[in-house]
Amino acid sequence: MDKYLPKECLIYSEKGMAVVLVLVFTGILMAFGAALITNAVNEKLIAGYNTREIKLYYITEAGIEAGVATLHEARTNNTPSEAFFVFDDNFEMQGDLGEGSYLVSFNELDQCPDNPYFVIEIISAGTLAENSKTMTAVVTLDEDSLTITEWQRPVPVP
Repeated sequence: MDKYLPKECLIYSEKGMAVVLVLVFTGILMAFGAALITNAVNEKLIAGYNTREIKLYYITEAGIEAGVATLHEARTNNTPSEAFFVFDDNFEMQGDLGEGSYLVSFNELDQCPDNPYFVIEIISAGTLAENSKTMTAVVTLDEDSLTITEWQRPVPVP
């Protein structure tokens, strides 16, 4: 049929148009696929960071719980006439939990001179790989009970 058309009309022929459309469509699909792959990689990285942060939080919180348990044990193992917890400024506890570890120290904030009454800050520093988190809890300790009076969420390391 092309042999009956004038030569001027042959310029507008659609020969090769399918190749151009396939190339454009392939380019669009490749760009869309690259965007999906980039998004999937980013989401995986974010999920990994989130998982690590959650693990670090629970490792640090386990240090607080170990400190509370140590205070409770010290209170219950001494007679009421004895001081049930004697602070040593260098006393620290260390423990491993899963892939991380915690370091717990105690800080005496206040002591009531008339009663065997202590206010103690438990400081837990958790580490996981190259990340760290610090958390504190303030505990009131007397002959009858051990009460967590304040729970501070993660605080910056000085």
